[in-house]
Amino acid sequence: MKLTVLVTCLGLLGIGSCSDEEPTLAPVAPVVVIGIDGLDPIVMDQLLADGRLPTFQRFADEGTLGRLGTLSPTWSPVIWTTIGTGQDAPAHGIENFLEPETSLPFTSNTRRVPAIWNLASDAGRTVDCAGWWITWPAEPVNGRMVASYAAQAQAKIIWKPTLWREMEHQTWPPKLATEIEPLLVMAEDAEQLRPAMRRAFPIPEQLDAFEGRLVNDMAWTHAADLSIAAVTGHLLDTGAADLTLSYLALPDVVGHRFWRYHSPNDVSYEVSSEDLAAFGDYLSLAYVEADRMLGELLAKAPKDALVIVLSDHGMHVDPETKYDADALTSGHHEDAAPGIIGVLGPPAARWGNLLGDKQRGEVGDVFGVAPMLMHLLDLPVPEHWRGAKGGSIPLERILDESWRLAHPITMGPSPDADFREATAPQLPGEGMSDAFFESFQGLGYLDSED
Repeated sequence: MKLTVLVTCLGLLGIGSCSDEEPTLAPVAPVVVIGIDGLDPIVMDQLLADGRLPTFQRFADEGTLGRLGTLSPTWSPVIWTTIGTGQDAPAHGIENFLEPETSLPFTSNTRRVPAIWNLASDAGRTVDCAGWWITWPAEPVNGRMVASYAAQAQAKIIWKPTLWREMEHQTWPPKLATEIEPLLVMAEDAEQLRPAMRRAFPIPEQLDAFEGRLVNDMAWTHAADLSIAAVTGHLLDTGAADLTLSYLALPDVVGHRFWRYHSPNDVSYEVSSEDLAAFGDYLSLAYVEADRMLGELLAKAPKDALVIVLSDHGMHVDPETKYDADALTSGHHEDAAPGIIGVLGPPAARWGNLLGDKQRGEVGDVFGVAPMLMHLLDLPVPEHWRGAKGGSIPLERILDESWRLAHPITMGPSPDADFREATAPQLPGEGMSDAFFESFQGLGYLDSED
C-alpha cells in the first residue's frame, strides 16, 4: 500500500540536531546495544539452567548478566525513551503510548530533549539505529536510522511499533529505504512469515477464536522482530558504527498473551491439559527465538565490540485478570518488575550470572544506560542526568575496573536548551490504521469477524 504522507521534509521539520562541523575524535571500540522488551530475570535464569539459551549463556560465562531496575508505571515507550535520553518522562516528554491532546502515538518530533543518537552524532561519532521506540520520523544522524512507528490503531490492539513498507521518512538517509526494503517481513507475507513462525513455535492446525487472537498478536510481533533483526544485521554487515542500537519485542507480547500457559498455577481458573500441551512452552520458545536472533547479531558484531543486551522490565501474572479466563492478557509488569542487562566483550566485567543473586543481582537501573553509553563513546556525560550524579555511573560496575580507571568520566553541561522545539505528533499517512488492520487480518489466524 502506497501511503500518502502528510508531513514535510525532515529539514523543514527541524528534526535532529546534527552539527555541520564534525569534531575529530580518538577512535573507540564499537558498542552494540540490543534491547529486547519484557525479558524477565526469573524466567531467563531458569532457561539458562535448562541449557536453552546458548547466546545468553555466553554473557553469563564471559561477561556479566544481571537485573536492571525500571520505572513505574512500566510503559514501554516511556522506558525506552528514558534509556535513550538518560532522563525521565517530564523531561523528555514521552509520557505514555498516545499523546493526550491528539490521541496519536508519540513521534520523534514530540521528544523534548536530545537522545543518545543526537548527542553522539553531534560529537562526531557514528550511529546506526533500527526499530527503537519513538524514532519516526527518522532524524538526521551521523550514520543510519531505520525508524519504527505504531499506527493509531495499534495502541488499541498490540501496543508495539514496527517497520512499514513504502512509508516515507522511515530512514536516514532517505535512500536507505530502498536498500532495506527486501529485508522487511510484513505480517501479511504468509510465505515468509509462516515458515519462520512454525520453526519457532508448534502452532496447532486448528485454533478457536480466542487462541487465534493470541497467536495473531504473537505472529504480528514476530514479523516486526524478523524485520528489525534483519535490518540490524545488514547495518552491522555493511560497516558497524561506533554505536549501534536495535529493539526487539517478542518476549513481551508472548508474556502478556501466554503467561497463563507458562505458569498455570498463577491463575485461579483451570487451564486445560490440551492448552498446556499446545501453548505451555510458548513463552520459553519466545526467549529461545530472541536468543537465536541475538546470536546472529552477535556473530556480525565487530570482534572488539562491547555488546549490551537489556530489557525494560520483567513479567509475572496479571493480578487483575488472574480470575478471568476470557481476558486477553494474563502477563503483567505494572509494578515495575526489573528487567535484565548483560555485557559481553571488552571492557565487560566478568561477574557471571547474577540474575538470582538477591544482594548483587540488580546492577543498576534504566537511568544509567545513556550515561554509560556516553562514557563508552568517550563523550562528556550531561551533568544533570540522574544516572551520573556526582561524576559516577553506578551501572558501570558491570564494566571492567581496569577500563574504568584508564577512562575517567568527563561531565559536561546540559545540551537540552540547544535542542529543537518539540511539536505535536506527526501523522504519516491517512491509510496507516487501515494498513495495520489489513496486515493484522492478513495473518490468517483470525476469522474475518474477529
